[in-house]
Amino acid sequence: MTLSQRFFFLVLVGAALATAQTLRAQTVNLNTGKIDFAQEAGARVDVTIVRGITRSDQLPAPLVAVRKRLSAKRYVRFADLRALADYGDGNAAFQLAKRIDYVARPQLAADAAHYYGMAAQSGRGGAIYGFIRAVDALDPASTSQARLTSLRKTLLLYAAAGSGPATEAMLRYYVAGAPFGDLGPDLDRLVVQTDSPAANAVALQLASQILHAGGGDAASLGTAKGYLDKVAGADSLRLRLIAENLLPLVNEQIAALPPQLSQDMPNQEVSQ
Repeated sequence: MTLSQRFFFLVLVGAALATAQTLRAQTVNLNTGKIDFAQEAGARVDVTIVRGITRSDQLPAPLVAVRKRLSAKRYVRFADLRALADYGDGNAAFQLAKRIDYVARPQLAADAAHYYGMAAQSGRGGAIYGFIRAVDALDPASTSQARLTSLRKTLLLYAAAGSGPATEAMLRYYVAGAPFGDLGPDLDRLVVQTDSPAANAVALQLASQILHAGGGDAASLGTAKGYLDKVAGADSLRLRLIAENLLPLVNEQIAALPPQLSQDMPNQEVSQ
């Protein structure tokens, strides 16, 4: 049995033995090795990137009236709502995004993602769900690079803060290579530079990609071992079981390397 085959067998065993006693739950797609990282309801993460409009006196007079109507839950015209959102009002951005019917008009998905992203950046963590659905629907080929960069930043910051939905989306986009291109360096930074609960799920995903690809060279095995060493200290029983069962297999592969290769293997320790 190859290392890749044993990897997937152990993922299956780890999944069967795991329990759902932690706040976060992981499921495993055995076709891709992708770890889906999902949080239960009530574990919402709010991230404030841009403070935005917090008081009516920050607005010009016409938009003050619009903001008051919105706060009173009265109907606000689409154009007025957009003007308020574009001025930096996170609530207006959230309400506007929910009005954009990108299912009927797919070309509007990037606009919906933009306004959901504005809402999420202003600390409205609930907007991340609509944000991800809109990003899933957008066409990267017809979306400006500036907008994709902004959307990517929002997703990365929410994942780094421990948002399960954002982390799960990042892993999907990483495996697919779209809509943001190669997320590998971003995921690696998340693992190394943050203590987010998501970092362990990401580390296991990165290790799985290396092993699934059959990486048997010193550098690849050293990198995979560094990721798995980190995951072996995770709070999640499922992640620990998978990592602890994979590490002996990786160590076995490292021990089988020619002496000159194993001696030259770089230190791939990942911050705990």
